[in-house]
Amino acid sequence: QIERVTRRQAEIDKLKIAPPTKPWQAMTRDEFIQVMGDLMILAFRTDLTRVCTIMSSPERWGSPLTVHGLFDKPVDHHGMTHGQGNEHVRTKLEALDQFHLQQFATLVAKMATVKEGEGTLLDNSMFLLGSGISDGSLHVYTDLPTIIAGRGGGAIAANHHLKSPQGTPIANLWLSMIQVMGVQASKIGDSTGALKLA
Repeated sequence: QIERVTRRQAEIDKLKIAPPTKPWQAMTRDEFIQVMGDLMILAFRTDLTRVCTIMSSPERWGSPLTVHGLFDKPVDHHGMTHGQGNEHVRTKLEALDQFHLQQFATLVAKMATVKEGEGTLLDNSMFLLGSGISDGSLHVYTDLPTIIAGRGGGAIAANHHLKSPQGTPIANLWLSMIQVMGVQASKIGDSTGALKLA
């Protein structure tokens, strides 16, 4: 372990990263997501970790969200979800969903350019985009649209759409993913069985 850390430190020292020349400024939401994604990719490439979570937006009540080019002033995403029955609000929520999908797609494209073995970082990863709620106004946590990019080292079928039966817990997906990672488990949370991902 000490040798691995020493090697990593030597690699980092070779990068000769210059300190910033201008004072820190707040990032736009897309800059923040891309910086977090770049750090994730760097951590995977250097084998500092094999698991990463990025929260692209705060989930706290009343947290203002600024998205450059989308809203002219900070908005309360959580509050907006409670007004999704209003066409004007729903249009804003759809634009915000499209924004997050574009950020995800950009990170997926970056992962696809990183060569790793006979494939790419994306080929050897499971990169998930999802949410814990499908209907914010009612706090519904079923029918969760979820995207997995990557092939999990060949364990996941590419360009595949999986529609689970009504009432299938999202924990079934989590169980399937940890099994792909080699964890010997038959249950996680309220799972009822693994999904067929290949």
